[in-house]
Amino acid sequence: MRKTVEMDLEYLNTIDIAPQTPKQLHKSAASNDDPTIESWRDTWIANQKQNHDEFGPFCQNGIGKLYGEFNLKPCIIVGSGPSLANNVGDLKEAKDIPTWLITKLM
Repeated sequence: MRKTVEMDLEYLNTIDIAPQTPKQLHKSAASNDDPTIESWRDTWIANQKQNHDEFGPFCQNGIGKLYGEFNLKPCIIVGSGPSLANNVGDLKEAKDIPTWLITKLM
């Protein structure tokens, strides 16, 4: 015995959460940034001021000036950070590889 049933099938697309705007996505991704920003704000501002005083305007002395300088050649470009003081000796020993220090440590 064979039975036939007629059905109207309807696709119901479900989304677990509503789509989020880029601003909402950024807020979610950066939700834990406030403690870091508040802890380091004064240090970052002091470093920026000292670097500007020592090296001049950033627009004239930024990393963009190195564009094409070492085209298809190895080089080491160093930014400031806590580990630089521990590793600067090793960087100085790099033979035949140009090394550029972008900013100064406080």
